Amino acid sequence: MLRMTPIASLVLLTLFTWQTQAIATETFDTHFMVGGMRDQKITNFHLDENKPIPGQYELDIYVNNQWRGKYDIIVADDPGSTCISTELLKNIGVISDGLQPQGATDCIALKDVVRSGGYTFNIGVFRLDLSVPQAYVNEVEAGYVLPENWDRGINAFYTSYYASQYYSDYKNSGSSESTYVRFNSGFNLLGWQAHADTTFNKTDGSSGEWKSNTLYLERGIAELLGTLRAGDQYTSSEIFDSVRFTGVRLFRDMQMLPNSKQNFTPLVQGIAQTNALVTIEQNGFVVYQKEVPPGPFSIADLQLAGGGADLDVTVREADGSINTWLVPYASVPNMLQPGVSKYDFSAGRSHIEGADNQADFTQISYQYGLNNLLTLYGGTMLSNHYNAFTLGTGWNTRIGAISLDATRAHSKQDNGDVFDGQSYQIAYNKYLTQTLTRFGLAAYRYSSQDYRTFNDHVWANNKNNYRRDKNDVYDIADYYQNDFGRKNTFSANVSQSLPEGWGAVSLSALWRDYWGRSGTSKDYQISYSNTLQKINYTLSASQTYDEDHNEDKRFNLFISIPFDWGDGITTPRRHLNVSNSTTFDDDGFTSNNIGLTGTAGSRDQFNYGVNVSHQRHDSETTAGTNLTWNTPVATLNGSYSQSSNYTQTGGSISGGVVAWSGGLNLSSRLSDTFAIMQAPGLEGAYVNGQKYRTTNKKGTVVYDNLTPYRENHLMLDVSQSSSETELRGNRKVAAPY
Repeated sequence: MLRMTPIASLVLLTLFTWQTQAIATETFDTHFMVGGMRDQKITNFHLDENKPIPGQYELDIYVNNQWRGKYDIIVADDPGSTCISTELLKNIGVISDGLQPQGATDCIALKDVVRSGGYTFNIGVFRLDLSVPQAYVNEVEAGYVLPENWDRGINAFYTSYYASQYYSDYKNSGSSESTYVRFNSGFNLLGWQAHADTTFNKTDGSSGEWKSNTLYLERGIAELLGTLRAGDQYTSSEIFDSVRFTGVRLFRDMQMLPNSKQNFTPLVQGIAQTNALVTIEQNGFVVYQKEVPPGPFSIADLQLAGGGADLDVTVREADGSINTWLVPYASVPNMLQPGVSKYDFSAGRSHIEGADNQADFTQISYQYGLNNLLTLYGGTMLSNHYNAFTLGTGWNTRIGAISLDATRAHSKQDNGDVFDGQSYQIAYNKYLTQTLTRFGLAAYRYSSQDYRTFNDHVWANNKNNYRRDKNDVYDIADYYQNDFGRKNTFSANVSQSLPEGWGAVSLSALWRDYWGRSGTSKDYQISYSNTLQKINYTLSASQTYDEDHNEDKRFNLFISIPFDWGDGITTPRRHLNVSNSTTFDDDGFTSNNIGLTGTAGSRDQFNYGVNVSHQRHDSETTAGTNLTWNTPVATLNGSYSQSSNYTQTGGSISGGVVAWSGGLNLSSRLSDTFAIMQAPGLEGAYVNGQKYRTTNKKGTVVYDNLTPYRENHLMLDVSQSSSETELRGNRKVAAPY
């Protein structure tokens, strides 16, 4: 028997709920209804989706096809007379100037709200579309959601977990074993979120150790476009080195800003003489076009996909005359859009692992985009016996984006030693349109011999009594037990796109040396990638020098060939990839690995791999295999390899657990921001194309990796569900807070 059932309750961490309906053919239970007909006895009626039955509905409101939020609307007998409050109009970005409320109420009739436009109800999916002339709409960047529509969600507890066991048995030299467990947990309570990152690590004969990396409580503050965080956490690393500490931090959360404001893009300004068409091009592609009225115009909502090339601006007047000019554009990390600011305040006590003698500190930084040319930034780090000050500028010029900054630091150690030093940095970024060359980020930093970061300051006071972690392969003390004064650091990344069909080349370089050490570590890499028919191949070379002048050269050829079959309709679509990697060094052949990877299963829930490798050292050949099973409640992985000298086995399990008012749910994976979709009675439906992530017997499924403060579209697909429940309204939009 087919019964009507609600598809309900989309829950976000940042969680929220919603309801819609399925269709009934034999039984119609109005207790499941929302709106004016809930709990009424009905024997025969006709539904017109654009003239819904009067009553209260929770509707997704779209303005000119852009989602503006979810609101409770009381639909009147005459839908056009439905009351829309001025507060609601403000929240959805419709200008209410000139609209007269009905009588003494705060109501404006729906038909008046749309002016010369129109409205459409789609009660089947609980949606109201408003078509409003653009002049009466406050424009909102595509994909951005106004703070009024961010949803803090319901109360819930969650934890994601990963546990692995790795074991190797060597023929002539014993065995080795490693156990690793990680929990990323948290809860959402009354709009506050708690987060905890905990790990357990055990190697060979050690007893193992639990560690807590971060443990803090936070809350987003829309009015400040920022986040307040308290507990064990890290400071920002944009101006000063990141410091692990216990305390409070208040910072601008750039995710709360529209995409165009998060990173530097220039402000395009000009004057139109008539109703003109402004066109902005980058790399030969039109990236923005808009009609503007006569007078000054300003374009600040550019979303540039990449390249960092200069912008060509064209203003075509109504009489056909054309005015063009160039706006330089390139960016370095500290560049901000004109008028955009970024603040960060931290205060607390350092919490550096293995150190007993910690230090209290306060760190403040501020950045501001002054205009198209200049971004200013600076900061200070203050502590007892330590202080540091930084001033810097970012320049957007025709020759590229350049940032310059200087830091002065004073450190007085517990033993009385005093260090006063300076550090200077210059960074450069540019995309050359003519040659398709990108200087990804070339940066050089020089630090004087007595320059100390705050981390250096704390470590120097603990270097004689530092507690080494036996479970770590590399311990930070290996660095800090020596004279750790940095001297020169240079890094550069350059990529070059070749003419069509010829592929691309990339180069990178890193140099680093230290005061008190004679050697310089150097790392060079170059690679060439291209595709021939379906064959992808990469040639790469690397050369490294350590501080003791030891040299290592490597050359590698990687080839990958994909195979696809099945139409996805009558037969499952399958993907298989065959690859081969060969490595050489100064002495010739080093190793070769040939592998095969693919997917299997009716829901693509299995990922498998088989590989055979041969090493020049000991002339050893190894065969191995691995298998991953993506179930609705967990992800399982196993591996096995064997050679004449050793046998290796490994396994892992990962997933998530969510506890909320609707019960306990398991997931194959879990991030900090997720949704719980619930459609009672519907088993086996999957979300957003992930066929192995399906609703359980109760009709519930967890879906993660939602983007905070943005539109997240969620869809249930019932094509592989065996349930008799018929779903109506399988799409939803959420903006988690």
